[in-house]
Amino acid sequence: MKKRTMYLLLMLLVILLILPSCDRGASAGGERPPAMGRYVEKALKYPAEGIKAVTAVKKSDDSLDLYLYFGQSPWVELYNTKDGINYEHESIPWFSELIEKQYSMESIAYDSKDNKYLLAWAGSEEGSKVYNKVYRITEEDRLEEIKMEWKGSSVEELKVYMTKMEVAQNGDLLFSQVGNGIVQYSPEGKYKNRYGGENDERFTVSGNSLFIIDEGSSQVIVYDLDTYEQKKAVAYDNITHDAVLTEGSEGSLYLTDRSGMYRLAEGGSLWEKIIEGELTSLSIPSMYFDGAIEAKPGEFYILFADSEANNSIFKYEYDESISTLPGTELTVYTLEETSTLRQSAGEFQRKNPNTRVNIRVGLDSESSVTKEDVVKALNTEIMAGKGPDLILMDGMNVESYISKGILSDLSGVVKEVSEGGEKLVDRAVNVYEADSKIFALPAKIMVPSMWIDEEFRENVKNLRTLAEFARSHNDIQVVPYSSYKDLLKIFSLSSGPAWFDRDGKLDEKSIVEFLTQVKEIYDSGSKFMEKEKKEDERKWGGTGSDPKAQAVIDSMGNTDDVFSWAFGRSYTYCSNLKSYNSANSPSLAIAKRNGGVALPLPGQAENVFIPLNIIGINTKTEKLDMAEEFVKIMLSPSVQNAKTYDGFPVNIKSLEHGAEGKGNEDFYFGITNNHGESGEELMGPMPSAEELKKIMELCLSVKTPYVPDETLLEMIIDETEEYFAGDEDVEQAVSRIIERTRIYLAE
Repeated sequence: MKKRTMYLLLMLLVILLILPSCDRGASAGGERPPAMGRYVEKALKYPAEGIKAVTAVKKSDDSLDLYLYFGQSPWVELYNTKDGINYEHESIPWFSELIEKQYSMESIAYDSKDNKYLLAWAGSEEGSKVYNKVYRITEEDRLEEIKMEWKGSSVEELKVYMTKMEVAQNGDLLFSQVGNGIVQYSPEGKYKNRYGGENDERFTVSGNSLFIIDEGSSQVIVYDLDTYEQKKAVAYDNITHDAVLTEGSEGSLYLTDRSGMYRLAEGGSLWEKIIEGELTSLSIPSMYFDGAIEAKPGEFYILFADSEANNSIFKYEYDESISTLPGTELTVYTLEETSTLRQSAGEFQRKNPNTRVNIRVGLDSESSVTKEDVVKALNTEIMAGKGPDLILMDGMNVESYISKGILSDLSGVVKEVSEGGEKLVDRAVNVYEADSKIFALPAKIMVPSMWIDEEFRENVKNLRTLAEFARSHNDIQVVPYSSYKDLLKIFSLSSGPAWFDRDGKLDEKSIVEFLTQVKEIYDSGSKFMEKEKKEDERKWGGTGSDPKAQAVIDSMGNTDDVFSWAFGRSYTYCSNLKSYNSANSPSLAIAKRNGGVALPLPGQAENVFIPLNIIGINTKTEKLDMAEEFVKIMLSPSVQNAKTYDGFPVNIKSLEHGAEGKGNEDFYFGITNNHGESGEELMGPMPSAEELKKIMELCLSVKTPYVPDETLLEMIIDETEEYFAGDEDVEQAVSRIIERTRIYLAE
């Protein structure tokens, strides 16, 4: 018996040894076949041109009703489609009633039998602060008003303002109410209940269950609409403001965000990823989307729009004949996420569906690792020949990578783009040029600026003339500031390039001039300092991989400063122009002051700009052609035209396109400030094309590149406190600065 047992054990051991050996042999003999099947994105066409917006509603027969909104008559048209290809136009006679009332459509919803309910924007009747009407659309296609017993919100000026409506299975009407969360009313308009927090606005209804996004807790909260009780909360990691909920088949729920589309089965608590965002238009930052609509089970539509009201619709169908992930991968490394990089990856993915762009982010908000650690790890990887194909070099020492021969020459890419008709801003694309080679390219730039009355523009040509202007105009602050540190941060951006000699050492004379002139500006307005604004000026603000650098960039252009200029508490307003939207607030200030102009920020250097989204190609990449194509796409209109708000384009046609102000025509905006007893307010239209053209000319006038050196600036700030307090002379302060920075600059 013992022998037989021993024999069986030996046989079992042999089998266990053979199995992994066989597995290794199979792997050695050839690669495993790739996993197959994924949802594929297909662009469709709308049945009309000139569409400003679209609303889609699923009908009980799984077809879609598409309400197309136009900027002129006929204003709204209805089309039905069963496949996204063939459309049938349908009349909506009730809409003429709405026009006669001078109301507009806010939201439209269907119940399970396709009965239609309309939420209309009616404007406020005198003294009521009620902005909405609700209608049932009758079988005769007429509007039948539901007399709503509205409950007001906590927002004084918007007591009843609803933005979205859905119909539950029991016929109840659910609304997203500004300042009051989600509210439930009976089909007859009687108030029943309220759900969620005051700022919760994103919801959907499935059956008689209500699903609300709670971004703060990163959960989807589920309520029973019959009992009003919370049923459960389902966690979803990192819910963002892009997330949208929609109802699915068989009681399921879908959540769509930049990362993809996820399914939650009825009664489930785990999200199943259905569509990979990185392989679709969902990942493109300039495209905004509604939630996925499941028409037939497993067949989805998503509606997209951009900030210029360009609308598109995509269909998603499962294709089991293609690999789950593309077989080729292009890797891009970045310290932090940028919208331009994501836009480029999305556009590259569209043109190369069989290649996956893998964006590796070195730092994220939840990481405890330091910038120095991740850069060191990246360099080790590159030296071992295993580095990424491309590197987005913001926050890195680009010159060091160039000197070590890590970056490929991009001059051929620039030449090809230029010969293709896309003229580029020469000063920007040649920042990292040496020996007729270009080793890195900024895809975007930022422009430090000063806004001032036209009559004074000749007084602020440089830092010296600004200091002279400050001495002779000391009735108010020339530049809004609360501390000498504010002034050092601001004018370091326009003076930093002048501080160094040919050997890369600090030029003592330049530093003396800088500090002397900044102190003149400081002394001229120090009696107006609002010290209560800042608790501790030695603490750097900002977040991310380099909080101090971000603090330098964010040290100008805040709301308090623009109000100071608009309401006459300062002669100028300083800001870092990062996109055409950066002109929104100062344009309102110009209207308030009845004049003003934007100029390059005066300093010791001329027309300074800050390169952003700096891309380089690893010399050791085996995918050079693909990497170069990625860079070309970064410089193309599909990326440069997009409103990603992380820098001005270096493509001149895109600069001109942005200056046209498309999408601004019908928008007004406002900002408020709590200064004084009654506060202050700036309101008005978006900047005109004429105003934006002046911003474009400012971008085209750039000459001197500068990447802020936050460590150097911190040393200067530390060593000048006594000088600005009047306790020592400038030579003593500069002597300490030179000595303290010697080792740092030599590294």
